[in-house]
Amino acid sequence: KFLLLIFYFPKIIFEIYLKIKKFNPDIIRSTEPYLLGLFGLLFSKILKKPFIISIHTDYDLGNRLKGHTFKIFGSRKLAKKLESFSFKFANRILPIREYLSNKIKNEYPHFTNKIRVFPHPFDFNKAQLQTFQSIRSEFSIPKDKKILSFVGRLSPENFVFDLCKLAEILNKKNFRDYVILIFGDGELKQQLQNLIRQKNLSQHFIFAGFQPREKVIQLRKESFFSICFMGGMSLIETLASYTPAACYNIEWHSEIVIDKKTGILANKDDIEYIANSLIYYSKNKNELSNLKNNAYKHVFKNHNSKKISKLKADHYSEVISEYKKSDK
Repeated sequence: KFLLLIFYFPKIIFEIYLKIKKFNPDIIRSTEPYLLGLFGLLFSKILKKPFIISIHTDYDLGNRLKGHTFKIFGSRKLAKKLESFSFKFANRILPIREYLSNKIKNEYPHFTNKIRVFPHPFDFNKAQLQTFQSIRSEFSIPKDKKILSFVGRLSPENFVFDLCKLAEILNKKNFRDYVILIFGDGELKQQLQNLIRQKNLSQHFIFAGFQPREKVIQLRKESFFSICFMGGMSLIETLASYTPAACYNIEWHSEIVIDKKTGILANKDDIEYIANSLIYYSKNKNELSNLKNNAYKHVFKNHNSKKISKLKADHYSEVISEYKKSDK
C-alpha cells in the first residue's frame, strides 16, 4: 500500500490541482484536519485561497471506543500534533456541533476566534416521501409487534452489544411484543448474532444488512423508537421522520435529544432506564404522540436545509472577505 501511495501520489496531486484550476473555488475546504487537512493546506498555499476545515466527529472519543479515529503509525498523539498544525494555518475551523466546538475551544483556546458551528443540513422533504413498500410487510412483522430500529455499522463505537442487553431487560419485564430490526453490517455482526442465540433472543432480532437511504427513512417512520446509543446524522434523520430516539447522553446527543421531550436520553450503559421508558411510552400513546411532534419541531428548527444553507453562505462570505483584506 505504501509503494502504491508513493507511485500514485504525484498523479493524485496533479489531478486535484487541475480540478481546482478548472472550477476555481473561492475556498479550499478539508473535511478533517489530518491527511486531507494537509492536502487542503498545500493547495490553499499554491493557489492562494483561504483554507477551512470542517470537523464531523470526535476522533478522540472514537479512539477510546476503538471505533472511527485517525492515527499516525498507530499513534493518536502524533495525529494530535498534525491536527494542531492544520488548525494553526486554517482560516476557519467549522465543527458541525456545539459539543465539538466546545471541545476544540477547550483543547485549543488560542484558536477560539476561528471556530464557527457548521450544523448538518437535512432535506425534510425526503423524510415525507414513501418510495418503498411498508417495512413491516416486507419483513413480515406482525401488527402487534413494535419495531425498534437500529441503523448503522455493527462496530464497537455504536455499542451494538447493548441491543442484546436491551432485549434481555425488556423480556425480564414481560415486554415481548417488539422486534429489533437492524439495517447495517460490520465486524461485530457474527459476535452479536452468537450472543443473541446464546441468550435465546433470536425471535426478537432481524438482520437486514445495509439498505438504501430511502428505505432507511421508511424504517424510521414505521419505528416505535429508533435505538441510537451513539448517533450522528442518524439522530437528525430519526427525529425528522417523526420518530423519537433512545440514546446515551454522550457526545452531542443532548443537543438534539431532550429526555422525555424529544426522546429518551439515558446515562451511558443505563439500559434499564431505556427499557423502562420504552415500556412507559408503549402504554401512554398521547405522551408518545407529543414526543414525536416535539422531536420533529426541534430538529426542523435547528437543521432544516434552507436555514443551514444561509448560515453556511454567511460563514463562507465572512472568510472570503477577511482573506481579501489580509491579502491587500
